[in-house]
Amino acid sequence: MSNPDFTKGGVIPADAKHDWTLGTTGARGWIFSDKLSTSEARQIAITKVAKVRLPTRLERGRRDSGCRGKAVLYDPRTELARP
Repeated sequence: MSNPDFTKGGVIPADAKHDWTLGTTGARGWIFSDKLSTSEARQIAITKVAKVRLPTRLERGRRDSGCRGKAVLYDPRTELARP
């Protein structure tokens, strides 16, 4: 599976079924992973957002390649969860 570039119209591959919990945001998102390792990922596609959650800028369907106004430089799961 190739790593889609959401900034250039890339989409989640049809055979990609796993999404990830995104820290305490109340959201889940699809992140490119190779054998369940997300270390090469730099973008997130939000797939679900809990109805009751802390305020967040995340919305279902949003594609993100940044966090807190900066580009994602390493594993987005851990970067998004940082305070």
